[in-house]
Amino acid sequence: MSISSLSFAYGGVSTDRTVYPIPDIDPLELWGMNDVIIDGTVIDKEFLPDENGKEIFGYNIKVNEYFKGKQNAKIIYVKQIHAFLNFHLEKDDNALFYIKNTSEFGYVIQSHSVKTFGDCDARNLIEISQLPNGEYFRSSPTKSESYFDPCVANYFSYDPDFFKGIVNGITPLKQILFGIPIEKIRCFDNLVLIQKHDGTPACVKEQSIPRLMERNWIKDNTKQQCETFSGIWNEDFATCFDFSDDYNCENMGGKLEGRAYTSEQPDYSKKSDSFVCEFRK
Repeated sequence: MSISSLSFAYGGVSTDRTVYPIPDIDPLELWGMNDVIIDGTVIDKEFLPDENGKEIFGYNIKVNEYFKGKQNAKIIYVKQIHAFLNFHLEKDDNALFYIKNTSEFGYVIQSHSVKTFGDCDARNLIEISQLPNGEYFRSSPTKSESYFDPCVANYFSYDPDFFKGIVNGITPLKQILFGIPIEKIRCFDNLVLIQKHDGTPACVKEQSIPRLMERNWIKDNTKQQCETFSGIWNEDFATCFDFSDDYNCENMGGKLEGRAYTSEQPDYSKKSDSFVCEFRK
């Protein structure tokens, strides 16, 4: 069984967070792309006829908290110009609203808005411990391997704040059980991620890798590791370019070097292009 098939097999254990046709997004990116972010309650709702046949609704929203785009207004008027799966608003509904200020429609509700549920308030659903504006700090509890965060919006396939509060480490298989994507798996205590002979992930000491390879306990799959982390493999130099995150080089078992380019490296604009991940030949 490969790592990718292992991820699929365990994918249903965590939650049903794949019901939204919205790709995963970093909460900080979500923060940056919206003008106003609030904890709000629907006061009333109206249907707005549209000459282009769009189903547009208007809402008066009581603002409980401004997380971003703070104003003096206690009530704001927003529009919803697209139907979102599992986001049907009625009077008295409370939600985390992501809002953009548009020239055509004014304030428009965005697709990552989500209704609050259970004990999960709007602040919990933002999934950022310290907001970029320094307000509304949310401490992360110390987590054990059995910890599960119930306050994760369904449009996330995994908890983007998962590693906050983990102080004693957590095994790769446990991470997969919680829905963590393969490219996001982390090793702790200076261990590196490898793929065992049966395809399952494990964290080992870097100096033990040659011995483990001699015993066929792990696969020599640096090319596969590179591609798993969205990288481009250069066979001649045994290097990985354009991998998804600088952190992943060490996690792949490579050594992070300075800036380098190759003809196989098409996009120089990526953050990780400043580095190349070098492996043993």
